[in-house]
Amino acid sequence: MTTTSEYHVYTAQSRPDLWPDWDNESHPFCSIWPKFFEGDLTDKFYLSKTRNYDELRKFQFFIVRQSPTEPEILVAFAQSIPFFWPELEAIGGRTGLSSHPEVLQSLPDGGYDTILSRGVEQCHARQGLPPLAAPFTDDQARDCTRKCNNRPNALSALSLAVLPEWRSKGLAEMMLGCMKAAARETGLEVLVVPLRPTRKVDFPNVNIADYMFWTKGFGPAQGPVGPILSGDRERVVNGKPCLPFDPWLRKHVSLGGKVVKVARKSMAVEGDMNHFIDLNFIDDVAYTYI
Repeated sequence: MTTTSEYHVYTAQSRPDLWPDWDNESHPFCSIWPKFFEGDLTDKFYLSKTRNYDELRKFQFFIVRQSPTEPEILVAFAQSIPFFWPELEAIGGRTGLSSHPEVLQSLPDGGYDTILSRGVEQCHARQGLPPLAAPFTDDQARDCTRKCNNRPNALSALSLAVLPEWRSKGLAEMMLGCMKAAARETGLEVLVVPLRPTRKVDFPNVNIADYMFWTKGFGPAQGPVGPILSGDRERVVNGKPCLPFDPWLRKHVSLGGKVVKVARKSMAVEGDMNHFIDLNFIDDVAYTYI
């Protein structure tokens, strides 16, 4: 448990009572996630299972605000999952990344869905049990490591949410710090984050491979997107690389993360035509590693 004067961090192992009731639509965390998450079959099937295993519960985090005069309040919630990454093991772990950076490209193109299913299925295999489900996506079907029972060597963030009224208080940084600490304490060598850039939805017609290298101060407000932003990915000011334009990417990079690749099939969402018309979204995910 991590403690500040006002906020306390617990895991699902130490405080299982804090786990949000996702079936209760009035629960404040239920309204945070985009509606299209409801159509992701992988998310529906696997995410709740991170509470079923001791080795996974310690990677699920809660921040509670505690006061002597008021009831405790759950203000932030984050989930992550350990997984075995064979390509990382093949180069000798994290130390091998400096000479073999191409290994980062071996992270699955299926992003969130594939990492989530891999982590849970591998955990299940370590219990000596058969697979929980057939692959939900083509990328999961290609993931030959999802049935491995090897000891995990990496940690992936899955989600992080802070209630709106408690944002800008450093709680997201606290959660990411907890993930990094948990990875170190359990011998996991790398933390990866398949994340949704929060402002990408404002620029649906911009390729995410270009968007994720937009830099702060060189956003579209200064002129036509293409001419202004082309070639900015290596921009340096005062000897330091510019931080990303996107706030959520910027947060991770400022904490030591590095943008690695695009996972264009990170979430496979199913629904009828009206479902997608109502959502009106074009969404991609970028990987970072820390």
